[in-house]
Amino acid sequence: MKVLEAYQKAFASLPAKIREAEVEAETLAETTVVFQNGERQGNAASDVTELFVRASGEKTGFTYTQNLEEDPLEVLKRAYESSAYSQAEKPERMNGSAEGGTFTEPACESLPSAVLEEKAAEIDRWLAAQEPGLEIRMITVTDRVRTLGIVNTKGLLAQTSGRVLSVVLDAVEGSEMFQQECTFRSVEEIPASLFEKGLKKWRSMQLPEVPFASGTYPCVIDGSVMANILLTSWRMFSGVNYLAGSTPFAGKLGQRVGNETLRISDKAEQKGSGYRFALDCEGTAGADQPLVKDGILTGLMHDLATAEKMDTASTGNAGRKAMISGNIHTDVQVIPRNFAIEPGTVSLEELLSHMGNGIYLYESFDQFHSINTASGDYSIPCSGILIENGKMAGRIRGLTINGRVQELLAGIEEAADDLFVLPMLMLNSYTVASPSVRVTALNVSQ
Repeated sequence: MKVLEAYQKAFASLPAKIREAEVEAETLAETTVVFQNGERQGNAASDVTELFVRASGEKTGFTYTQNLEEDPLEVLKRAYESSAYSQAEKPERMNGSAEGGTFTEPACESLPSAVLEEKAAEIDRWLAAQEPGLEIRMITVTDRVRTLGIVNTKGLLAQTSGRVLSVVLDAVEGSEMFQQECTFRSVEEIPASLFEKGLKKWRSMQLPEVPFASGTYPCVIDGSVMANILLTSWRMFSGVNYLAGSTPFAGKLGQRVGNETLRISDKAEQKGSGYRFALDCEGTAGADQPLVKDGILTGLMHDLATAEKMDTASTGNAGRKAMISGNIHTDVQVIPRNFAIEPGTVSLEELLSHMGNGIYLYESFDQFHSINTASGDYSIPCSGILIENGKMAGRIRGLTINGRVQELLAGIEEAADDLFVLPMLMLNSYTVASPSVRVTALNVSQ
């Protein structure tokens, strides 16, 4: 990235009081097109580069800018001066070239909007022909090109660049609404029929409502519901929270936390996800990280700081956008990349058949405010379907499930093959994913 070349030159003339310095540049270029019922509704484009600058003496200081024309030495001095306000006892650790696995990938180019329009029109034509019952069909195709580059005075020089194509369908049929998002790495991977299975499943759940009595029931939890739960509860597997004791899994590394079917991982790349994280914001190369293997807690997600405290290596989980907020995301935090419960080999229909009688939870709400990641306590509003003899018997609205996430995970008996991938809402800075799972029993109330 050209902007980093100027900072590399500035490293040669740093004031003596600055012992180490680092500059990370993040560029996000987005192009979006929207089609509704066969007509183009418009498109939009943006291209933003952010610079995150650290400079260390006795402690490490930090500054942020989007002004790419500013004198690099002045920016580095400003970062250093901010170290006077740091509460840390020592400088922050920075990767060297060997530690960071230095590599450079050529920058991706944004796709022309005409290419995105052609793909949106192709999907719309398929829907118009195969799904004539849809009164509204709105297709949004977004090309996101992310480029991350890092240079520092320890010799680190790294760059990664990649494309995520997001395709979202918002549809209305009668009083029912449908939404699904899929992500890909290239236009060629996107089939015109990509929403076929989702629409078929959606229609299968349009059943009359039936009466329900609160109680404890065997449950099948849809992958979308489990992904909503993971969108918050991934924090239970963070090295930060493990060290602070603010996770129910604190002190349980190497211990059993679920039965032998439970496998949880965090990956640089995940099948079914267009998101790829080859490099984190500290310059650590991405690699697959098993967290729970065959029911045993085997690992945690680390950045350089938590890895140093636990005498292990960073897992490449340093990031800046852990959650939605109105602030600029400047602090380095441990965040997931592609965090997932690993899928099994059976279908959703087989899960329901194996359960026999119980509740299929197919929709949930309020995922950010109903889970305490320190204790694991949750209370989640849901919608469900009564299952009798393995078949859908009627819809139940206004449900709430209550319990503890660690007990829910421990109660998973079987996972389906239908991995649902959910990007972090609005920020798209990581994904969580889960298949549908069969759970021994949950408290379900109405």
